[in-house]
Amino acid sequence: MIYYSKIKMSKPEAIGKILNQTGIGRELQREKNRQKRQLARVKKKKNYPVPTEMHSMELSPIFNTTLAERKKGWCRRDLWNGKYIEAGKSKLPNDKGLIQGEDLSVLLGCFLFLKHTKTKHDKYTFETTPYQMLRLFGEDEDIQKDITGGRDYQRLRDSLSRLQSNNISTNFWWDTIKRERIVKYSFHFLESVGEGEQKSLRIRLSKDIADSIEKGYVKYLTKNSLLNIIRLRGHAKILALYLLKLAGYKKELEQNLETILRLLGLEDKYKRMEKRYFNRYTKEIIIPAMKRASETIGFHCEYKKEEKKFYLHRPLSLAHKQK
Repeated sequence: MIYYSKIKMSKPEAIGKILNQTGIGRELQREKNRQKRQLARVKKKKNYPVPTEMHSMELSPIFNTTLAERKKGWCRRDLWNGKYIEAGKSKLPNDKGLIQGEDLSVLLGCFLFLKHTKTKHDKYTFETTPYQMLRLFGEDEDIQKDITGGRDYQRLRDSLSRLQSNNISTNFWWDTIKRERIVKYSFHFLESVGEGEQKSLRIRLSKDIADSIEKGYVKYLTKNSLLNIIRLRGHAKILALYLLKLAGYKKELEQNLETILRLLGLEDKYKRMEKRYFNRYTKEIIIPAMKRASETIGFHCEYKKEEKKFYLHRPLSLAHKQK
C-alpha cells in the first residue's frame, strides 16, 4: 500500500524511478529497449545503399560521338551531380578509332546473342556468324539481302574492334566490395573477339558490362522490346536507353532541352547557332528523336516550346501492366 500511494501521488519522473526498482518495471524497460533496437535496425536497413552494379544505359551517351571528337580520338559526357563518362581510342596500330553510334547496336546485339544463342561457351562467351549478327539489325527482307556484302561485314568487324579496344572511364561505378561509388579507369565493353568454328565469331563480353546490362535493361525490357531499341536510328537510340534508366517504373518524367543536348554532345554546337536555326533543328531533329525514343519504351512525349521542356507520361494501360 505504501508503494501504491507513492506511485499515485508522485510525478511521472518519480513513477519511472519507482518502476525501475521493481521486477515488473525492469521487465517493461527491457521490452522498451528491445523495441527501440528493433526499430533502429529496420530504419538502418531501409536507408542502407543498395549494392547494385553500374548500369550500362548510363554509359549510352558516350556512343553519340561527333565527327570532331572522332578526329580527336577522345570525348566526355557530363551527366548530373558531377558524374561523367570518358572514352578514348587505343594507341594500337590497327586501331579503328573512337566508338560511335552504331557500336551501341552491336553491343546490345552481343548481349541478346549471349542470352539466347545455343552456342554459348560460358556465362560471358558465345559464338555466332557475321550474317546472323547483321541480320539482327535489319528491318525488312531488302535490308537482310544486302547485309551479306563486304562493306557491311567490314563495318561489323570495325565496330567489334572499337568495343574491344576503346578505353572507357567513369567516376560513378558502384564498388560492391567497398560499398561506394568509385572512379573506374580504362575498362572495355568487350574482352575479346576471335575466330570460332566454321567461320564464326567467338565474342566475350566484359564481365562488368554483361552483368550491368542484365541488371539494368532486362529489369524493364523483354527480348522484343530491346530489339526495338536496337533498331532505332541516331539520337533516338541513345535517348531511349537514357530515359529507360531514368524512368524505371515511374509514370511521369520531365527533361530540359539543355540536358538532352548535353547528353547527346550537341550543347556547344547548338549554342553557336542563330536562334532561327536552333529552333529549326530542335523541331526537325531533337523533338522527333525524343518522341521515337519515348514511344519505344512506352511513354507519350510532349514538348513545350515556351518552357523548353519535354514532358513524358506513361499511358494508363501501360502503367497498369508495369505494376
